[in-house]
Amino acid sequence: ATSQRFFLLRHGEPEYNAQNIIQGGGIDSDLNGVGRSQALAFHAAYGRHAFEAYYCSSLRRTRQTLAPFEAAGAQIFEHSGLNE
Repeated sequence: ATSQRFFLLRHGEPEYNAQNIIQGGGIDSDLNGVGRSQALAFHAAYGRHAFEAYYCSSLRRTRQTLAPFEAAGAQIFEHSGLNE
């Protein structure tokens, strides 16, 4: 039997997180500069991994976290059931 792994990634940092403001799913904020750097760092570490699928919530910050994978040709599937 082949083993499968599941990677769960939290979105990069939005500005509200940097200010210790809890936002939940009701605030659809963008990543800040740190968050964009975190997204790029994750892609640098795992961009060559052959993931079978990429899913994110419908919040912008989650889609932005996967943007480097999408730019490299990955198809990203949004699912609102993953929202906070």
